[in-house]
Order: sequence, then structure tokens, then C-alpha cells
Amino acid sequence: MAKIISILNFKGGVGKTTTCINLGTALWMQGYKVLLVDSDSQANLTRHMDFDASAGDPTLYNWMNDASINPPVYQRYDGLFYIPAGRNLLDIEAAMITKMNREHILDERLQIVSDFFDYILIDCSPKEGLLNTNAMTASDGVIIPVECSTYAIDGLVVIENGINDVKKYLNPKLEIMGMVITRYNKQLRISRSIINSLEKQYPGLVFDNKISMCVKIQESPFYNQSVFEFKPLPSAAEEYFRLSEEIIGVKHNRNWEKLVAKFEN
Repeated sequence: MAKIISILNFKGGVGKTTTCINLGTALWMQGYKVLLVDSDSQANLTRHMDFDASAGDPTLYNWMNDASINPPVYQRYDGLFYIPAGRNLLDIEAAMITKMNREHILDERLQIVSDFFDYILIDCSPKEGLLNTNAMTASDGVIIPVECSTYAIDGLVVIENGINDVKKYLNPKLEIMGMVITRYNKQLRISRSIINSLEKQYPGLVFDNKISMCVKIQESPFYNQSVFEFKPLPSAAEEYFRLSEEIIGVKHNRNWEKLVAKFEN
């Protein structure tokens, strides 16, 4: 059965989709079977996967509305799969609100496919709401990307309270796995100060491996590629690869560059 992880922050622009894609790709490169779930109506992860929304193929919206359809799971590479989203996901909360099991719909759907994967990563919407509650109810843990900026800590208390509420009332196994620092610049004093503040406020919850500010990370989504595919930059790819090892608690001592050939298969 898969370990299900929500990539969550109620602030936009902190690197949720980038983290989901690159972390998922790093896990896949290490030999795990991975499913990425786009639960954000902006559908950035879906566009990254080159999904043709105009073809009318089912998406997460259709599946959550109708459990009888086949799971809308599509293959990116052999062993790396995704469930796409669309703009119609904006309407899903209105459709769910009258259902008795409204907080558990996504959990029930993912249990259908869970045995086929090692990891399921959910790219969450940057707002509070029933869909994110569904994601947390379905998950074993939450990873919170935190941009290394002056306002990094703003809103974290709200996220923490939301996670605790879901843990108390809906999903007792839910835990905060950790916070991923994104757009980190070790040369800046403010970056070090922000990390020190986070580590004091959330001891043991800030991952050691941080994601540096990097142009390649910002450019790669334009070409629908992970940092491992788009003119691989050793530092960026290395950071995501080591972050994946820290998250799963296993250090394979593998060189990610030797695994890039997987993209050609």
C-alpha cells in the first residue's frame, strides 16, 4: 500500500507543484512506483505532464463525482503516473458539500489504486477548503514547502491548526513530515535568520536538505520537464534527490546523473 503525502501550503508561489514534480521524479528514479495527483484547479502539474485537456478524457473532477468510472490514471514514464486536474475542479466543493462522506471522497478513491504504488503525492490547492481537507484525510503525512522570504512564517499557524483539526476529527494517522525550504540563498543573512526562526518555532520539522534559488528550477516547468531532465543542473537535481532520501529515511548513495537514462526508456 502506498504512502500518501500531501504537498500543502495555503500561500501561492512557494513551490508546491515544483516540489511535488521533482520529489516524485526523484523517488521514481530511485526505483519506486509513484503517482502524482493534481488537486489544484490551476492544473499546473497537469500541464507539466502534457495532458491534453481538450480531448475530454476523465480527470480528478470526474472521478470524485463518479466512483464508477475507471481511475483517471495516466502514465508519464514507466513507473511514474499522474491524475490530472482541470478548471472544472473549481466546482468540485459545491458538488461534494451535500455528500455524507464529503471529507473522505478522495481517500476512498485513492484506496482503489493505492496497492499499485509505493508513493502517492498530492499537489494541493493554495487555499483552505474541502478539497484540501480531502487531501489531508487521505494522507499519511504533509510536507509544507516554505519559501525562504521575510513572510515565510506567515500563515504557518493556520496550516498547523488545519492539520491538527483533520488529525483530531478525520485522520488520526496524519502527521507533519516536515517543511521544505525553497528559494534558499545561503549567501543572504536574511535566509539564515528565517531558517533559524523556523527551526526554533518548529523544532525537528525543518528538513536539512534545502532547495536553493535557481533559474533552472524556474525555467524547467516552461518546458514541461523536471530539473533532472531540463539541462540538468547538478546542484538543483542533487538537492531534490537528497531531499527525497531524507524524506523516505533511506540513503541509497546513488548518483542521480547515472539514473537520468531512465527518461529515455
